[in-house]
Amino acid sequence: MIRLLASLENNERVRTILQEMMEHWHGPLLSLWLLGAGVSLLMVGLLGLSLWQRRRSGVRRSRPFALFWRVAARLRMPWSQRWMLYRVARHERLPSPLTLLLSAATLRYHGRRYAASVGAWRRLRVLKTIAQARRVLAGAQSDGVNR
Repeated sequence: MIRLLASLENNERVRTILQEMMEHWHGPLLSLWLLGAGVSLLMVGLLGLSLWQRRRSGVRRSRPFALFWRVAARLRMPWSQRWMLYRVARHERLPSPLTLLLSAATLRYHGRRYAASVGAWRRLRVLKTIAQARRVLAGAQSDGVNR
């Protein structure tokens, strides 16, 4: 690395380019650039400090949506069904999509309400996806918790 820098310093063309850059970036332009770089570094440092402090404190927020994705993956539920349950939960303003995984009746009720809110051309597909999700859940319940 030192050899590379030394060879660049001895190179006349590189020296000319550096001199032209120094002539261009002088006075207020250089001060503005340095100020911007300093503020950017300060912001990155504060963000890093904030993340470090949050991890260090050990306080964890409840993340029901992350838990839903993990449970659905554990059930080997296809992505299309996962997204459909997520959309149903958001539409029905449920606190978490996990609510839909707890009971087939709950899934049927909220699924039908969501299907009634979408257009006619999409309703059949929504109902089909929800029925498939109910079958996945029924299979998981019959297999037991440790699938």
